[in-house]
Amino acid sequence: MILAVLISVALFILSLSFPLIAFVLPSYQLKNSKKWGLRRTILLHFVIMICLWMVQKELFFIYFILPFSISIWYFFFTFILKKEESNMNQIVITALSSSVMLGVYWIVFHKQYQKEYELVLGIYQKAYQLTQGEIQGIHEYISSYFPSMIFQYMMLTVFFCYLVLVGMKKYRDWNLHYIWSIPYIVYSFLSNVFEIENIYVENFGEIAKAILLWYGIKSIYDLLADYFKRFAWILHGASFLLAIEFPNIVFIFGGLIMLLENYWRKKLGEIEKK
Repeated sequence: MILAVLISVALFILSLSFPLIAFVLPSYQLKNSKKWGLRRTILLHFVIMICLWMVQKELFFIYFILPFSISIWYFFFTFILKKEESNMNQIVITALSSSVMLGVYWIVFHKQYQKEYELVLGIYQKAYQLTQGEIQGIHEYISSYFPSMIFQYMMLTVFFCYLVLVGMKKYRDWNLHYIWSIPYIVYSFLSNVFEIENIYVENFGEIAKAILLWYGIKSIYDLLADYFKRFAWILHGASFLLAIEFPNIVFIFGGLIMLLENYWRKKLGEIEKK
């Protein structure tokens, strides 16, 4: 148990230095939770959070938002609702919940990170020889689209956490409920029909598109996996590159696949009832 605490703390500190690998900590904890048992897993989290609270309260909140909240949702879906990890709805719900908490955390504590934020902008300015106007543009973009950027980050973290847990074979079985198309439909009406244009609507639209974009990434991999079985991780990387290069196409593809899959599942269910 002591070793598990030390490894978890080390991975937590590492994730603070390299935020893109934040999925490693909850993956490690959830993978070992069956071996540890529910009581020891809960004890592990509480020991770590108490230690972090004593060191620095901000670290406690970050731990609660990232690995702990992901673990709570995972246990809720898999042990209370008895759901399998083949449902991408779990990833979206977890990412939305964690995004809200991370957003609240940033609103409360952002002033404490102002110096670090300005330092990072300064490094980018020197490294890429950016003008003051370009730096100001980057700052304005981050300030405006921070909610949707948080959600994208949380989707990446939770997505890879589940991917590590279930493996590439079960990953192909992930599905997304058609209800997740409704946010984008609402956004389309607000922006195109009612012509409401403000930063809140734009962030809502970016989040709605991001959900379908991530499903598009999975769907591209699923489409190619039958033809290139030996190159699973390469295909997965290629699907991400396509999403970065052609986000609108991948987002549309994800939305279409989601609707078609839900339609055929409904049809098959009706046939089975007959």
